[in-house]
Amino acid sequence: MDITNVIAQLEKQKEAIDRALAALREVGGTSPARSSVNRPAAADTGRVPKKRSAQARKRMALAQKKRWAALKSATGTAAPAASAPAAKKATKKRRLSAEGRKRIIEAAKKRWAAAKKTAK
Repeated sequence: MDITNVIAQLEKQKEAIDRALAALREVGGTSPARSSVNRPAAADTGRVPKKRSAQARKRMALAQKKRWAALKSATGTAAPAASAPAAKKATKKRRLSAEGRKRIIEAAKKRWAAAKKTAK
């Protein structure tokens, strides 16, 4: 076989494969851009492609901080969602009294004794 014949046959096979892939994509509802041969989709690899430069993300973060600062200065307080936990009254931590502890121990001992009695 001549090399040019081999190349021509491979080209025909490639075209047939491309047509078959296009038909499958049409049936499956996926677009050709998502199912690229050179670059797999983000869902396939498990990682999200980087869309913005570090400089752009920094500008966005600074702009958002500026918006929050303006909002806080205008209202005089933080956002309602952030102030809700702070508005909750701080309660004193509850402690178990010695008497309560003794009652719990006695009740547990009674339960274990009953469980042992029924197990025998």
